[in-house]
Amino acid sequence: MYSSYLRYPGYSCIDFLRNSIAVKVIRIVLSTVVALLLFCLSAFGHTVVHANTESTTLTIQPKRCIALQQGQSCFATLTFTWNTPDSGEYCLFDIRQPDSLVCWAGNSLTTFRQKFESDRNVTYEIRLKSDNRPLAKAVVKISWVYKSNNSSTSRWRVF
Repeated sequence: MYSSYLRYPGYSCIDFLRNSIAVKVIRIVLSTVVALLLFCLSAFGHTVVHANTESTTLTIQPKRCIALQQGQSCFATLTFTWNTPDSGEYCLFDIRQPDSLVCWAGNSLTTFRQKFESDRNVTYEIRLKSDNRPLAKAVVKISWVYKSNNSSTSRWRVF
């Protein structure tokens, strides 16, 4: 390795040493910068986690409803679970309907159960009672065991 640098005219051992020292300095500086960035991220990570506790979350179980054939309605009992900030009045909405399913104040209510029937994906939202803007969304996806076949398998045959 060292001999390859000496083969080039005008390139001495001192130039090689300067370059290797420069490489070491660059590595030290980069590792210091990375360490400082990691330290800053870990120091501010607590603040970010604290901010997330004030956010609104919504989960639905089951997330997927399975019908036998495509186009058929799926039937299930959904369990909604959420976290909301302590202050404020909130409502849970099925976006297919203009009226709310249930409303509550702060975090006084955290679960709700409802019968479900649909042949399409359905989105649910948590909104402030005074505002129509969604704070959290969750989707119940519809799947099927058998895909519908547009052509009927029991066609009349003409002989």
